[in-house]
Amino acid sequence: MFTTDDISERAARAALAVFYRPDQVAAALDEHDAVSVWRQRVERDSSGRLAAYRPMLRMEQAQPSGEYVIPGDASWPVALDAMGAERPLGIWTTGTARLSDLSQRAVAVTGNRAASKAGRTQAATIAGDLAEAGYAVCSTLAYGVDTKAQHGAHAQGGATIAVLPCGLDLCHPYNHTPLKNRTAQDGALVSLCPPGTKTSRNTLHAAADLTALLSRAVVIIEGTQGTTAMRCAALAQRLSRPVGTLSPDLVGYECSSGNRALLAAGARELVRGTDVL
Repeated sequence: MFTTDDISERAARAALAVFYRPDQVAAALDEHDAVSVWRQRVERDSSGRLAAYRPMLRMEQAQPSGEYVIPGDASWPVALDAMGAERPLGIWTTGTARLSDLSQRAVAVTGNRAASKAGRTQAATIAGDLAEAGYAVCSTLAYGVDTKAQHGAHAQGGATIAVLPCGLDLCHPYNHTPLKNRTAQDGALVSLCPPGTKTSRNTLHAAADLTALLSRAVVIIEGTQGTTAMRCAALAQRLSRPVGTLSPDLVGYECSSGNRALLAAGARELVRGTDVL
Protein backbone atom coordinates (compact mmCIF):
# COMPACT_ATOMS: atom_id res chain seq x y z
CA MET A 1 0.00 0.00 0.00
CA PHE A 2 1.35 3.42 -0.97
CA THR A 3 1.47 6.18 1.62
CA THR A 4 1.53 9.94 1.12
CA ASP A 5 5.32 9.78 1.55
CA ASP A 6 5.76 7.30 -1.30
CA ILE A 7 5.64 9.59 -4.29
CA SER A 8 7.99 10.24 -7.20
CA GLU A 9 8.55 13.43 -9.16
CA ARG A 10 6.84 11.82 -12.15
CA ALA A 11 3.78 10.76 -10.16
CA ALA A 12 3.57 14.18 -8.51
CA ARG A 13 3.56 15.94 -11.88
CA ALA A 14 0.89 13.58 -13.19
CA ALA A 15 -1.22 14.25 -10.09
CA LEU A 16 -0.83 18.03 -10.37
CA ALA A 17 -1.90 17.82 -14.02
CA VAL A 18 -5.18 16.19 -12.98
CA PHE A 19 -6.16 19.12 -10.77
CA TYR A 20 -4.33 22.18 -12.16
CA ARG A 21 -3.47 23.89 -15.41
CA PRO A 22 0.29 24.22 -15.97
CA ASP A 23 0.22 28.00 -15.50
CA GLN A 24 -1.44 27.57 -12.08
CA VAL A 25 1.59 25.73 -10.68
CA ALA A 26 4.41 27.02 -12.90
CA ALA A 27 5.65 29.60 -10.39
CA ALA A 28 5.70 27.06 -7.57
CA LEU A 29 7.56 24.55 -9.74
CA ASP A 30 10.20 27.17 -10.51
CA GLU A 31 11.07 27.20 -6.81
CA HIS A 32 10.25 23.66 -5.63
CA ASP A 33 10.18 20.12 -6.97
CA ALA A 34 6.85 18.63 -7.96
CA VAL A 35 6.68 16.40 -4.87
CA SER A 36 6.92 19.42 -2.57
CA VAL A 37 4.36 21.37 -4.60
CA TRP A 38 1.92 18.44 -4.51
CA ARG A 39 2.27 18.06 -0.74
CA GLN A 40 1.74 21.79 -0.25
CA ARG A 41 -1.42 21.67 -2.33
CA VAL A 42 -2.71 18.65 -0.44
CA GLU A 43 -2.23 20.47 2.87
CA ARG A 44 -4.08 23.55 1.62
CA ASP A 45 -6.97 21.68 0.03
CA SER A 46 -10.02 21.85 2.29
CA SER A 47 -12.18 19.67 0.03
CA GLY A 48 -10.20 16.51 0.70
CA ARG A 49 -10.09 15.66 -3.01
CA LEU A 50 -6.32 15.90 -3.27
CA ALA A 51 -5.73 13.97 -0.05
CA ALA A 52 -7.92 11.16 -1.37
CA TYR A 53 -5.95 10.98 -4.61
CA ARG A 54 -3.14 8.39 -4.68
CA PRO A 55 -0.50 9.49 -7.22
CA MET A 56 1.69 6.37 -7.06
CA LEU A 57 -1.26 3.99 -7.24
CA ARG A 58 -2.67 5.87 -10.23
CA MET A 59 0.73 5.75 -11.93
CA GLU A 60 1.00 2.01 -11.35
CA GLN A 61 -2.50 1.44 -12.75
CA ALA A 62 -1.65 3.51 -15.84
CA GLN A 63 1.56 1.66 -16.73
CA PRO A 64 -0.04 -0.88 -19.11
CA SER A 65 -1.33 2.00 -21.28
CA GLY A 66 1.89 3.98 -21.65
CA GLU A 67 4.51 6.06 -19.89
CA TYR A 68 4.27 9.54 -18.45
CA VAL A 69 7.07 11.61 -19.96
CA ILE A 70 8.18 14.76 -18.14
CA PRO A 71 10.66 17.59 -18.85
CA GLY A 72 14.22 16.31 -18.60
CA ASP A 73 13.43 12.84 -19.98
CA ALA A 74 15.28 11.76 -23.11
CA SER A 75 11.97 11.32 -24.90
CA TRP A 76 10.59 14.74 -23.86
CA PRO A 77 9.85 16.83 -27.01
CA VAL A 78 11.72 20.10 -26.58
CA ALA A 79 9.18 21.78 -28.87
CA LEU A 80 6.79 21.82 -25.91
CA ASP A 81 9.10 24.15 -23.99
CA ALA A 82 8.03 27.02 -26.26
CA MET A 83 4.88 27.37 -24.13
CA GLY A 84 6.83 28.66 -21.13
CA ALA A 85 4.61 28.71 -18.05
CA GLU A 86 1.88 26.94 -20.06
CA ARG A 87 4.14 24.02 -20.95
CA PRO A 88 2.46 20.68 -20.15
CA LEU A 89 3.47 19.16 -16.83
CA GLY A 90 3.93 15.91 -18.70
CA ILE A 91 2.45 13.84 -21.51
CA TRP A 92 1.28 10.25 -21.79
CA THR A 93 2.80 8.35 -24.69
CA THR A 94 3.33 4.90 -26.13
CA GLY A 95 4.67 3.46 -29.38
CA THR A 96 7.85 2.07 -30.87
CA ALA A 97 9.43 5.39 -31.88
CA ARG A 98 10.96 7.91 -29.50
CA LEU A 99 8.60 10.87 -29.36
CA SER A 100 11.37 13.46 -29.06
CA ASP A 101 12.90 12.26 -32.34
CA LEU A 102 9.56 12.24 -34.17
CA SER A 103 8.65 15.70 -32.89
CA GLN A 104 11.83 17.21 -34.32
CA ARG A 105 10.64 16.32 -37.83
CA ALA A 106 6.88 16.51 -37.26
CA VAL A 107 4.47 18.45 -39.44
CA ALA A 108 0.83 18.66 -38.40
CA VAL A 109 -1.69 17.86 -41.13
CA THR A 110 -5.24 18.56 -40.04
CA GLY A 111 -8.60 19.92 -41.13
CA ASN A 112 -12.31 19.33 -41.23
CA ARG A 113 -13.89 16.21 -39.84
CA ALA A 114 -16.75 16.50 -42.32
CA ALA A 115 -14.28 16.94 -45.17
CA SER A 116 -15.11 17.08 -48.85
CA LYS A 117 -13.98 14.30 -51.16
CA ALA A 118 -11.35 16.62 -52.60
CA GLY A 119 -10.19 17.53 -49.09
CA ARG A 120 -9.76 13.88 -48.12
CA THR A 121 -7.81 13.17 -51.30
CA GLN A 122 -5.54 16.17 -50.76
CA ALA A 123 -4.93 15.14 -47.14
CA ALA A 124 -3.60 11.74 -48.20
CA THR A 125 -1.49 13.27 -50.99
CA ILE A 126 0.05 16.05 -48.88
CA ALA A 127 0.77 13.66 -45.98
CA GLY A 128 2.32 11.20 -48.40
CA ASP A 129 4.59 13.95 -49.78
CA LEU A 130 5.76 14.77 -46.26
CA ALA A 131 6.36 11.14 -45.30
CA GLU A 132 8.29 10.50 -48.51
CA ALA A 133 10.50 13.49 -47.67
CA GLY A 134 11.25 12.07 -44.22
CA TYR A 135 8.85 14.09 -42.09
CA ALA A 136 6.57 12.64 -39.43
CA VAL A 137 2.92 13.52 -39.94
CA CYS A 138 1.16 14.58 -36.74
CA SER A 139 -2.62 14.62 -36.42
CA THR A 140 -5.51 13.29 -34.40
CA LEU A 141 -7.46 10.21 -35.46
CA ALA A 142 -10.59 12.25 -36.22
CA TYR A 143 -12.78 11.48 -39.19
CA GLY A 144 -12.04 13.31 -42.43
CA VAL A 145 -8.75 15.08 -43.05
CA ASP A 146 -6.81 13.78 -40.03
CA THR A 147 -7.53 10.11 -40.67
CA LYS A 148 -6.71 10.45 -44.36
CA ALA A 149 -3.43 12.15 -43.43
CA GLN A 150 -2.48 9.20 -41.23
CA HIS A 151 -3.31 6.72 -43.98
CA GLY A 152 -1.46 8.77 -46.59
CA ALA A 153 1.72 8.83 -44.50
CA HIS A 154 1.50 5.13 -43.67
CA ALA A 155 1.12 4.32 -47.38
CA GLN A 156 4.56 5.85 -47.92
CA GLY A 157 6.07 3.94 -45.01
CA GLY A 158 6.17 6.98 -42.77
CA ALA A 159 6.04 6.97 -38.99
CA THR A 160 3.36 9.25 -37.57
CA ILE A 161 2.22 10.82 -34.32
CA ALA A 162 -1.43 10.43 -33.31
CA VAL A 163 -2.71 12.84 -30.67
CA LEU A 164 -5.65 11.49 -28.66
CA PRO A 165 -8.31 13.57 -26.86
CA CYS A 166 -8.77 10.73 -24.37
CA GLY A 167 -6.69 8.29 -22.36
CA LEU A 168 -4.27 6.06 -24.27
CA ASP A 169 -6.34 3.05 -23.27
CA LEU A 170 -9.28 4.45 -25.24
CA CYS A 171 -9.74 5.63 -28.82
CA HIS A 172 -11.60 8.55 -30.36
CA PRO A 173 -13.38 7.84 -32.59
CA TYR A 174 -13.78 4.40 -31.01
CA ASN A 175 -13.93 2.60 -34.38
CA HIS A 176 -10.49 3.91 -35.35
CA THR A 177 -8.76 1.52 -32.96
CA PRO A 178 -7.10 -0.39 -35.87
CA LEU A 179 -5.58 2.91 -37.08
CA LYS A 180 -4.50 3.72 -33.55
CA ASN A 181 -2.75 0.36 -33.28
CA ARG A 182 -1.15 0.76 -36.71
CA THR A 183 0.24 4.16 -35.70
CA ALA A 184 1.78 2.75 -32.52
CA GLN A 185 3.61 0.05 -34.51
CA ASP A 186 5.98 2.54 -36.18
CA GLY A 187 5.26 5.85 -34.51
CA ALA A 188 3.80 7.25 -31.30
CA LEU A 189 0.49 7.85 -29.58
CA VAL A 190 0.30 10.91 -27.34
CA SER A 191 -2.22 12.39 -24.93
CA LEU A 192 -2.43 14.98 -22.19
CA CYS A 193 -5.12 12.85 -20.54
CA PRO A 194 -4.44 10.06 -18.05
CA PRO A 195 -5.74 6.59 -18.92
CA GLY A 196 -9.48 6.26 -18.45
CA THR A 197 -10.24 9.85 -19.49
CA LYS A 198 -13.13 10.11 -21.94
CA THR A 199 -13.32 12.66 -24.75
CA SER A 200 -14.87 16.05 -24.02
CA ARG A 201 -14.91 19.50 -25.58
CA ASN A 202 -11.98 20.50 -23.38
CA THR A 203 -9.90 17.45 -24.29
CA LEU A 204 -10.59 18.01 -28.00
CA HIS A 205 -9.23 21.54 -27.65
CA ALA A 206 -6.24 20.24 -25.71
CA ALA A 207 -5.51 17.69 -28.44
CA ALA A 208 -5.59 20.43 -31.09
CA ASP A 209 -3.13 22.49 -29.06
CA LEU A 210 -0.82 19.51 -28.50
CA THR A 211 -0.85 18.72 -32.22
CA ALA A 212 0.48 22.21 -32.94
CA LEU A 213 2.97 22.10 -30.07
CA LEU A 214 4.57 18.85 -31.17
CA SER A 215 5.03 20.03 -34.76
CA ARG A 216 7.51 22.32 -36.46
CA ALA A 217 4.81 23.47 -38.91
CA VAL A 218 1.06 23.13 -39.44
CA VAL A 219 -0.79 22.36 -42.67
CA ILE A 220 -4.53 23.04 -42.89
CA ILE A 221 -5.87 20.96 -45.76
CA GLU A 222 -9.45 22.17 -45.54
CA GLY A 223 -10.65 24.15 -42.54
CA THR A 224 -13.82 25.88 -41.47
CA GLN A 225 -13.59 28.87 -39.16
CA GLY A 226 -14.18 27.99 -35.51
CA THR A 227 -13.07 24.35 -35.74
CA THR A 228 -10.37 22.64 -33.70
CA ALA A 229 -8.18 22.53 -36.82
CA MET A 230 -8.20 26.32 -36.95
CA ARG A 231 -7.37 26.38 -33.25
CA CYS A 232 -4.29 24.29 -34.08
CA ALA A 233 -3.26 26.79 -36.77
CA ALA A 234 -3.80 29.74 -34.43
CA LEU A 235 -1.45 28.31 -31.81
CA ALA A 236 1.22 27.64 -34.44
CA GLN A 237 0.96 31.26 -35.55
CA ARG A 238 1.22 32.42 -31.94
CA LEU A 239 4.46 30.43 -31.64
CA SER A 240 5.74 31.85 -34.96
CA ARG A 241 5.79 28.43 -36.58
CA PRO A 242 5.05 28.08 -40.30
CA VAL A 243 1.41 27.59 -41.29
CA GLY A 244 0.38 26.57 -44.76
CA THR A 245 -2.90 25.79 -46.45
CA LEU A 246 -4.35 24.87 -49.82
CA SER A 247 -6.22 27.09 -52.22
CA PRO A 248 -9.98 26.68 -51.64
CA ASP A 249 -10.19 25.79 -55.34
CA LEU A 250 -8.31 22.54 -54.61
CA VAL A 251 -10.65 21.39 -51.85
CA GLY A 252 -14.27 22.08 -50.92
CA TYR A 253 -14.76 25.82 -51.42
CA GLU A 254 -17.83 26.03 -49.19
CA CYS A 255 -16.08 24.32 -46.28
CA SER A 256 -12.73 26.13 -46.53
CA SER A 257 -13.46 29.51 -44.94
CA GLY A 258 -10.43 28.89 -42.73
CA ASN A 259 -8.20 28.44 -45.77
CA ARG A 260 -9.31 31.79 -47.14
CA ALA A 261 -8.73 33.50 -43.80
CA LEU A 262 -5.26 31.98 -43.43
CA LEU A 263 -4.20 32.97 -46.94
CA ALA A 264 -5.46 36.50 -46.39
CA ALA A 265 -3.35 36.64 -43.20
CA GLY A 266 -0.20 35.56 -45.03
CA ALA A 267 -0.15 31.78 -44.67
CA ARG A 268 1.82 29.88 -47.28
CA GLU A 269 -0.21 28.52 -50.19
CA LEU A 270 0.81 24.91 -50.72
CA VAL A 271 1.03 22.68 -53.73
CA ARG A 272 3.14 19.98 -52.05
CA GLY A 273 3.39 19.20 -48.36
CA THR A 274 7.02 20.26 -48.13
CA ASP A 275 6.11 23.77 -49.34
CA VAL A 276 5.23 24.67 -45.75
CA LEU A 277 8.87 24.34 -44.64
